Parts: sequence; structure tokens; C-alpha cells
Amino acid sequence: MRIADISDEYSNGNLHLTTRQDIQIHHVSLDRTPELWAKLEQDDITLREACGNTVRNITASAEAGIDPNEPFDVSPYAHALFSYFLRKPFGQELGRKIKIAFSNNDKDTAVTYIHDIGFIPKLNEAGERGFKVLIGGGLGAQPFLAQTAHEFLPENHLVPFVEATIRVFDRHGERVSRHKA
Repeated sequence: MRIADISDEYSNGNLHLTTRQDIQIHHVSLDRTPELWAKLEQDDITLREACGNTVRNITASAEAGIDPNEPFDVSPYAHALFSYFLRKPFGQELGRKIKIAFSNNDKDTAVTYIHDIGFIPKLNEAGERGFKVLIGGGLGAQPFLAQTAHEFLPENHLVPFVEATIRVFDRHGERVSRHKA
């Protein structure tokens, strides 16, 4: 309700719902932006990563945590990545947005093959948690299915892997042509 009221007060009343489960408020005058931010922060609404060339909202399968066929619940991992990467300086001015998704089983219910970085939960022979890691997918002007980076990445390597990937993209990614990024 707060976002709808704020949109009416500071914008044209239209909200943009994104594919990343974010809400964008467009057409806000620059001089009223700080006031709008303060109102959103009253309800702990994050103000970044809904648009721009950032690490976008990290999504997970809608069935995560309730599917009897999942090796384990991926929700805490998606939330941990979100918490870690929110407002990280190296993820704010990328050549393009970065989209990350977690499927909850081998059926790939989060369509990780079309994300920049995707994770599918796995258990190794010892019963340890980890992920099949997919990288480089997208649905842009030249759609491309992600490639497998790891068949099994241990769970404790998740954050370092994603950070390294984003830092490489930040330093060496295409910034001249958005279509090539």
C-alpha cells in the first residue's frame, strides 16, 4: 500500500512490475527524489537493484522450500546472495544488469539457463550441498543458453564464485555497446 500511495504522490501513479519481482517508480522529479527515498526507507524497502546496470533482484523457484523433490531449500542461498551483494560498489555501474536465479531441482523451474548466473541444487556422493552452476545465459537481442561452469560447486564457494564473476564482468565487460554486453 505504501508504494502505491508514494507512486500517486511522487509520480504519475503507474508502477512498473519487473520480471525480477521488483517494482519501479518512474517519472519522479529529481528534486523530490530524496524525500521519496526517505519514505520508502521507513518500511525497509530497498532502493537499489530494481533497475540500472546492477546485480538485479535474485530470484528462486516459486516451489523452493515446499517441493518434495528438491535436494534442499535454495531460498536461504538466494537471500544470502541478495544480502551480500545489495549495494556493493563493484556491482552498481556494470556494463549491463546481472540476473541470478536458483532452481529448486533438476527440472530447472527457475529457468536458470537463460540467466547470467544460475544455480541448480545438488548433493554430492558424501551428501554435501552444492550447486550446478550455469553462466552466460540471456534473452537479449541474441539469445544464448548458459554454459555449465561447474557440475558441483560446494555451497561455501557460492559467494566467492559470484563475486569473482561480477568483478571480472565489472573490469572487463563491454561498456560501449549494450547489445554486446
